[in-house]
Amino acid sequence: MLFRSETQRLFNQKKYLTVLEKVEAYDNSEALSLGPLFLKGLSLIKIGRLDEAEIVFKQLTVEFPSNPEPFNNLAYIYFQKGDLKKVRKTLEGALATNNSYRIIFENLGILFSQLASEAYKKAMQNEISVEDSLPQLSLVLKISNFEERSEEHTSELQSQPD
Repeated sequence: MLFRSETQRLFNQKKYLTVLEKVEAYDNSEALSLGPLFLKGLSLIKIGRLDEAEIVFKQLTVEFPSNPEPFNNLAYIYFQKGDLKKVRKTLEGALATNNSYRIIFENLGILFSQLASEAYKKAMQNEISVEDSLPQLSLVLKISNFEERSEEHTSELQSQPD
């Protein structure tokens, strides 16, 4: 317990390299619990060593599969690397561990916003001709016509004598 509180204190002081040194030294002597390994992964993220952090968080998802936090942080790494398919798959894995974990839903919202933004940018890069947009326009006009017909039908009903 002392080791865990010491690594947490060092992490809170932003001494990420020291956290890594302590965890590595301890790791060689005996198996680590979730807390120190989690801090190791976070420290690696903080100093920009995403590939190493990815390995740590993958290991944590295997060793502690009922904890959503390692899945979430693994998804964070994939997001930083731009691999949105892996982000989605990993966040869905996190939901399987705890479907009421608020941050997962927040991160899924951010992911879907990013996917929508990329889809929009891609669509704008393609030159869309008027002919390509007609089916959408036609659909909009049909909905509008339906509403107008509904209004006409309603006014006919209202104007009939009793």
